[in-house]
Amino acid sequence: MIRKNEMFNFILLVFKCFFIILFFGIIIPKFIDFILKTFINRYLIYNNSVLVFHVINKNEIILYKYIYIVKSFLYL
Repeated sequence: MIRKNEMFNFILLVFKCFFIILFFGIIIPKFIDFILKTFINRYLIYNNSVLVFHVINKNEIILYKYIYIVKSFLYL
């Protein structure tokens, strides 16, 4: 029979893992997205900065896909 202490440690471990997935999968990407949007909206886009803007835009798309994958994993 499983002891209460082992069961408590298992439940605590599951909550820690869930918190880590939640933190790295949703909170940090949303924070990075906020920083990218603030950076893009704060500075003016000059004629020479189209390439840099597209690189940031591609990173934003990758970030959205990462958030989508983690959310779909958590909703299973």
